[in-house]
Amino acid sequence: MSTSMILGAAIVVFTLMLIGLFLTAREASKWDDPATHKNDKE
Repeated sequence: MSTSMILGAAIVVFTLMLIGLFLTAREASKWDDPATHKNDKE
């Protein structure tokens, strides 16, 4: 493999990782924190 191919593959992997982190953070912001809803069901 040439250096440019390795660099291209690294950029693709890095980009996919950033997209995954962004999507995970966006979904995590929608999660309910049980500590803030202690007595809601009572």
